[in-house]
Amino acid sequence: MTDREPSQVDEQEVYSPELVLIAPELRAASLERLALAEAAVRERREAERAAGEVVSREELREKTLTGVRWLGGFRAISIPLSFASTVVLARLIDPAAFGRAAIA
Repeated sequence: MTDREPSQVDEQEVYSPELVLIAPELRAASLERLALAEAAVRERREAERAAGEVVSREELREKTLTGVRWLGGFRAISIPLSFASTVVLARLIDPAAFGRAAIA
């Protein structure tokens, strides 16, 4: 294609068979580059925003305790639930199948 205005582009040039065959590959590559560029911009903005933030000791302590509480709650629920599911499976299936499942 030449350096013409978009309104001057011949329709046959735009819809040529060669471009139709190449377009999905180019489109995928363009979308991938666009996604990477957007991610880079987003990371840079977050870094700039984070660089300007000053977190107080009390706020940091509060956020840490909140995280510890969530993690502890998750563990307190997931461990007994895992044990209960193991007991249920042991009761529902025969011992040989349970042994194979335990090994896997």
